[in-house]
Amino acid sequence: MIKGSLSLVFNSDYQMTSAVEIGNMATPLQAAFFKVLGLWKTGDYRALCRCYADNGEAFWTDTRTGETKTATGFEDLVGLWADVMAKITNAYDIKLDFDFNEKDRIVTVYFSWENSNFLNGSNVMVYDENFNIVRTNNVVTSQPGRVEGAHNLMLSHWMCGDLVGLNTVWAPSCSFTEHNTKTRNTIVLRGVEDCGNHQVEVSNKMEDKSDFQILDTKFDEEFGQVFVVATCLASGVHHWAATFTYNCDNKVTSMVVVTDRDW
Repeated sequence: MIKGSLSLVFNSDYQMTSAVEIGNMATPLQAAFFKVLGLWKTGDYRALCRCYADNGEAFWTDTRTGETKTATGFEDLVGLWADVMAKITNAYDIKLDFDFNEKDRIVTVYFSWENSNFLNGSNVMVYDENFNIVRTNNVVTSQPGRVEGAHNLMLSHWMCGDLVGLNTVWAPSCSFTEHNTKTRNTIVLRGVEDCGNHQVEVSNKMEDKSDFQILDTKFDEEFGQVFVVATCLASGVHHWAATFTYNCDNKVTSMVVVTDRDW
Protein backbone atom coordinates (compact mmCIF):
# COMPACT_ATOMS: atom_id res chain seq x y z
CA MET A 1 0.00 0.00 0.00
CA ILE A 2 1.37 3.41 -1.01
CA LYS A 3 0.82 6.39 1.25
CA GLY A 4 1.02 10.10 0.67
CA SER A 5 -0.03 13.42 2.13
CA LEU A 6 -1.07 16.79 0.77
CA SER A 7 -1.86 20.18 2.30
CA LEU A 8 -3.79 22.66 0.18
CA VAL A 9 -4.60 26.31 0.86
CA PHE A 10 -7.46 28.01 -1.03
CA ASN A 11 -8.40 31.65 -1.39
CA SER A 12 -11.94 33.06 -1.17
CA ASP A 13 -12.56 32.13 -4.82
CA TYR A 14 -11.75 28.49 -4.10
CA GLN A 15 -8.51 28.75 -6.05
CA MET A 16 -5.54 26.85 -4.66
CA THR A 17 -2.81 29.23 -3.55
CA SER A 18 -0.28 26.71 -2.23
CA ALA A 19 0.31 22.99 -1.94
CA VAL A 20 2.94 20.61 -0.69
CA GLU A 21 4.86 19.25 -3.66
CA ILE A 22 3.79 15.74 -4.67
CA GLY A 23 6.51 13.27 -5.53
CA ASN A 24 6.42 10.55 -8.15
CA MET A 25 2.80 9.88 -9.24
CA ALA A 26 3.65 7.16 -11.73
CA THR A 27 0.79 4.71 -11.29
CA PRO A 28 -2.52 4.99 -13.19
CA LEU A 29 -4.43 4.95 -9.88
CA GLN A 30 -2.47 7.90 -8.55
CA ALA A 31 -2.90 9.79 -11.82
CA ALA A 32 -6.66 9.15 -11.80
CA PHE A 33 -6.98 10.31 -8.19
CA PHE A 34 -5.01 13.52 -8.61
CA LYS A 35 -6.99 14.35 -11.73
CA VAL A 36 -10.19 14.14 -9.66
CA LEU A 37 -8.58 16.19 -6.88
CA GLY A 38 -7.60 18.88 -9.37
CA LEU A 39 -11.12 19.07 -10.80
CA TRP A 40 -12.63 19.17 -7.33
CA LYS A 41 -10.57 22.17 -6.28
CA THR A 42 -11.63 24.11 -9.40
CA GLY A 43 -15.29 23.66 -8.50
CA ASP A 44 -16.09 22.13 -11.91
CA TYR A 45 -18.31 19.33 -10.61
CA ARG A 46 -19.61 18.37 -14.04
CA ALA A 47 -16.07 17.65 -15.18
CA LEU A 48 -15.39 15.83 -11.92
CA CYS A 49 -18.44 13.61 -12.33
CA ARG A 50 -17.31 12.60 -15.82
CA CYS A 51 -14.58 10.69 -13.98
CA TYR A 52 -17.25 8.31 -12.66
CA ALA A 53 -18.15 5.10 -14.47
CA ASP A 54 -21.59 4.91 -16.09
CA ASN A 55 -22.84 2.95 -13.09
CA GLY A 56 -20.91 5.09 -10.61
CA GLU A 57 -22.52 6.01 -7.32
CA ALA A 58 -21.78 8.25 -4.35
CA PHE A 59 -22.74 8.15 -0.70
CA TRP A 60 -22.45 10.96 1.84
CA THR A 61 -23.11 10.73 5.59
CA ASP A 62 -22.81 13.33 8.37
CA THR A 63 -22.24 11.50 11.67
CA ARG A 64 -23.28 14.48 13.78
CA THR A 65 -26.59 15.33 12.12
CA GLY A 66 -27.41 11.88 10.75
CA GLU A 67 -27.97 13.39 7.30
CA THR A 68 -27.34 11.01 4.39
CA LYS A 69 -27.24 11.52 0.64
CA THR A 70 -26.96 9.08 -2.26
CA ALA A 71 -26.52 9.65 -5.97
CA THR A 72 -26.36 7.46 -9.06
CA GLY A 73 -26.06 8.69 -12.61
CA PHE A 74 -24.32 11.76 -13.93
CA GLU A 75 -26.87 14.48 -13.07
CA ASP A 76 -27.50 13.09 -9.59
CA LEU A 77 -23.77 12.99 -8.92
CA VAL A 78 -23.34 16.60 -10.03
CA GLY A 79 -26.22 17.61 -7.78
CA LEU A 80 -24.79 15.80 -4.76
CA TRP A 81 -21.34 17.35 -5.12
CA ALA A 82 -22.78 20.84 -5.68
CA ASP A 83 -25.07 20.49 -2.66
CA VAL A 84 -22.34 19.17 -0.37
CA MET A 85 -19.81 21.81 -1.37
CA ALA A 86 -22.41 24.54 -0.87
CA LYS A 87 -22.18 23.67 2.83
CA ILE A 88 -18.52 24.66 2.92
CA THR A 89 -17.64 27.94 4.62
CA ASN A 90 -14.22 29.53 4.97
CA ALA A 91 -12.69 27.10 2.50
CA TYR A 92 -9.14 28.32 3.02
CA ASP A 93 -7.31 25.41 4.55
CA ILE A 94 -7.85 21.69 4.14
CA LYS A 95 -5.40 19.00 5.21
CA LEU A 96 -5.42 15.66 3.41
CA ASP A 97 -3.87 12.28 4.00
CA PHE A 98 -4.42 9.41 1.62
CA ASP A 99 -3.67 5.73 1.13
CA PHE A 100 -3.38 4.02 -2.27
CA ASN A 101 -4.38 0.37 -2.47
CA GLU A 102 -3.04 -0.44 -5.93
CA LYS A 103 -4.15 -4.07 -5.90
CA ASP A 104 -7.84 -3.31 -5.34
CA ARG A 105 -7.77 0.13 -7.00
CA ILE A 106 -8.98 1.92 -3.85
CA VAL A 107 -7.96 5.36 -2.61
CA THR A 108 -8.82 6.32 0.96
CA VAL A 109 -8.73 10.03 1.74
CA TYR A 110 -8.71 11.43 5.27
CA PHE A 111 -9.25 15.15 5.75
CA SER A 112 -9.54 17.77 8.45
CA TRP A 113 -11.14 21.12 7.73
CA GLU A 114 -11.47 22.81 11.10
CA ASN A 115 -11.99 26.29 9.64
CA SER A 116 -15.01 25.11 7.70
CA ASN A 117 -18.24 23.32 8.63
CA PHE A 118 -16.53 19.93 8.58
CA LEU A 119 -14.24 19.00 11.44
CA ASN A 120 -12.98 15.85 9.77
CA GLY A 121 -13.97 13.08 7.43
CA SER A 122 -12.97 10.35 5.04
CA ASN A 123 -13.70 9.40 1.45
CA VAL A 124 -13.21 5.86 0.14
CA MET A 125 -12.93 5.91 -3.67
CA VAL A 126 -13.19 2.66 -5.64
CA TYR A 127 -12.01 2.61 -9.28
CA ASP A 128 -12.73 0.11 -12.06
CA GLU A 129 -10.18 -1.45 -14.42
CA ASN A 130 -10.35 1.67 -16.63
CA PHE A 131 -9.69 3.87 -13.59
CA ASN A 132 -13.14 5.40 -13.60
CA ILE A 133 -14.79 5.84 -10.21
CA VAL A 134 -17.26 3.10 -9.35
CA ARG A 135 -18.14 4.33 -5.89
CA THR A 136 -17.27 7.09 -3.43
CA ASN A 137 -18.30 6.92 0.19
CA ASN A 138 -17.89 10.16 2.16
CA VAL A 139 -18.31 10.13 5.94
CA VAL A 140 -17.96 13.52 7.63
CA THR A 141 -18.37 14.96 11.10
CA SER A 142 -19.72 18.48 10.89
CA GLN A 143 -19.43 21.06 13.60
CA PRO A 144 -22.40 23.10 14.76
CA GLY A 145 -23.31 26.08 12.62
CA ARG A 146 -22.62 29.58 13.91
CA VAL A 147 -26.18 30.13 15.14
CA GLU A 148 -26.54 26.61 16.50
CA GLY A 149 -23.35 26.92 18.53
CA ALA A 150 -24.39 30.30 19.97
CA HIS A 151 -27.85 29.00 20.86
CA ASN A 152 -26.50 25.88 22.58
CA LEU A 153 -24.27 28.10 24.71
CA MET A 154 -27.20 30.32 25.67
CA LEU A 155 -29.31 27.28 26.56
CA SER A 156 -26.61 25.89 28.84
CA HIS A 157 -26.45 29.22 30.74
CA TRP A 158 -30.24 29.35 31.05
CA MET A 159 -30.61 25.79 32.34
CA CYS A 160 -28.42 26.55 35.36
CA GLY A 161 -29.73 30.12 35.92
CA ASP A 162 -26.36 31.70 35.14
CA LEU A 163 -27.12 35.43 34.96
CA VAL A 164 -23.52 36.42 34.22
CA GLY A 165 -23.37 33.95 31.34
CA LEU A 166 -26.78 34.96 30.00
CA ASN A 167 -25.84 38.63 29.95
CA THR A 168 -23.00 37.77 27.56
CA VAL A 169 -25.36 36.35 24.91
CA TRP A 170 -27.66 39.36 24.52
CA ALA A 171 -26.96 42.19 22.07
CA PRO A 172 -26.90 45.70 23.62
CA SER A 173 -30.09 46.74 21.82
CA CYS A 174 -32.05 43.55 22.46
CA SER A 175 -35.73 42.93 23.11
CA PHE A 176 -37.80 40.22 24.78
CA THR A 177 -41.53 39.69 24.16
CA GLU A 178 -43.62 37.04 25.89
CA HIS A 179 -47.31 36.19 25.78
CA ASN A 180 -48.88 33.75 28.25
CA THR A 181 -52.00 32.21 26.72
CA LYS A 182 -53.23 31.05 30.16
CA THR A 183 -52.99 34.41 31.94
CA ARG A 184 -53.38 36.43 28.69
CA ASN A 185 -50.54 38.60 29.90
CA THR A 186 -47.94 40.07 27.50
CA ILE A 187 -44.64 41.56 28.62
CA VAL A 188 -42.08 43.47 26.57
CA LEU A 189 -38.55 44.04 27.85
CA ARG A 190 -35.56 45.84 26.35
CA GLY A 191 -31.87 45.89 27.17
CA VAL A 192 -29.38 43.29 28.35
CA GLU A 193 -30.11 43.68 32.07
CA ASP A 194 -33.89 43.33 31.87
CA CYS A 195 -33.83 40.52 29.32
CA GLY A 196 -31.18 38.55 31.20
CA ASN A 197 -32.86 39.07 34.58
CA HIS A 198 -36.17 37.80 33.23
CA GLN A 199 -34.55 34.65 31.81
CA VAL A 200 -32.97 33.92 35.20
CA GLU A 201 -36.28 34.60 36.97
CA VAL A 202 -38.07 32.09 34.74
CA SER A 203 -35.31 29.52 35.21
CA ASN A 204 -35.47 29.89 39.00
CA LYS A 205 -39.27 29.56 39.07
CA MET A 206 -38.93 26.26 37.23
CA GLU A 207 -37.76 24.53 40.40
CA ASP A 208 -38.28 21.04 38.97
CA LYS A 209 -36.72 20.62 35.55
CA SER A 210 -36.76 16.83 35.73
CA ASP A 211 -39.09 16.51 32.75
CA PHE A 212 -37.94 19.56 30.83
CA GLN A 213 -38.07 18.48 27.19
CA ILE A 214 -37.29 20.23 23.93
CA LEU A 215 -39.87 18.92 21.48
CA ASP A 216 -38.53 20.59 18.35
CA THR A 217 -35.71 22.89 17.27
CA LYS A 218 -35.21 24.50 13.88
CA PHE A 219 -32.02 26.39 12.99
CA ASP A 220 -31.97 28.93 10.15
CA GLU A 221 -28.31 29.82 9.71
CA GLU A 222 -29.00 32.12 6.75
CA PHE A 223 -31.36 34.42 8.68
CA GLY A 224 -29.83 33.87 12.12
CA GLN A 225 -32.96 32.44 13.69
CA VAL A 226 -33.74 29.54 16.02
CA PHE A 227 -37.25 28.23 16.68
CA VAL A 228 -37.73 26.08 19.80
CA VAL A 229 -40.74 24.22 21.19
CA ALA A 230 -40.45 22.86 24.73
CA THR A 231 -42.42 21.72 27.76
CA CYS A 232 -41.82 21.21 31.49
CA LEU A 233 -44.99 19.90 33.15
CA ALA A 234 -43.32 19.44 36.53
CA SER A 235 -42.88 23.22 36.68
CA GLY A 236 -46.30 24.07 35.25
CA VAL A 237 -45.09 24.86 31.73
CA HIS A 238 -47.51 23.06 29.42
CA HIS A 239 -46.23 24.61 26.20
CA TRP A 240 -43.39 27.00 25.36
CA ALA A 241 -42.46 28.19 21.87
CA ALA A 242 -39.78 30.77 21.19
CA THR A 243 -38.07 32.39 18.22
CA PHE A 244 -34.54 33.68 18.83
CA THR A 245 -32.85 36.05 16.36
CA TYR A 246 -29.05 36.31 16.40
CA ASN A 247 -26.87 38.99 14.83
CA CYS A 248 -23.56 38.51 13.04
CA ASP A 249 -21.75 38.65 16.41
CA ASN A 250 -23.74 35.63 17.69
CA LYS A 251 -25.71 37.82 20.10
CA VAL A 252 -29.49 37.60 20.63
CA THR A 253 -31.21 40.69 19.25
CA SER A 254 -34.75 39.51 19.95
CA MET A 255 -36.60 36.68 21.66
CA VAL A 256 -40.34 36.17 21.13
CA VAL A 257 -42.12 33.64 23.34
CA VAL A 258 -45.64 32.22 23.39
CA THR A 259 -46.27 30.04 26.42
CA ASP A 260 -49.02 28.20 28.25
CA ARG A 261 -47.93 28.01 31.87
CA ASP A 262 -49.57 28.19 35.25
CA TRP A 263 -47.68 31.23 36.54
